[in-house]
Amino acid sequence: RGSLILMDSKVSRSVSGGLCILDGLSVTVHLNSSEIMYNRDSGVKATKSSGIELTVENSMLSHNAPLGIYVNNLFMYRPSGVPNRIVISGQTKIQSNVLGAMTFTDVCSLDISITESILE
Repeated sequence: RGSLILMDSKVSRSVSGGLCILDGLSVTVHLNSSEIMYNRDSGVKATKSSGIELTVENSMLSHNAPLGIYVNNLFMYRPSGVPNRIVISGQTKIQSNVLGAMTFTDVCSLDISITESILE
């Protein structure tokens, strides 16, 4: 099981996605008071993965192309009890991305919680 924690950080101007999880298995990502901006191939991208837990608190995901958060091919199998879950809270702003805030395609069994946040 792997984890990535970004606190008070900036990820910007990446060509292949601000934060990209490809073929991930049991991955926990926590963004707190961070900015993911001006990235190509989306701000946060998870594809061909299983057991992904993404938590975004007090953060800004904006001006990414095409999306703020893009999830594709998320499989139902949940190893080590890690859920497929996205939690967005604490005044997080996901806005001004080229095609929208979030898109999910070919996804099985995903829990999403959004509180006190702006998505536009």
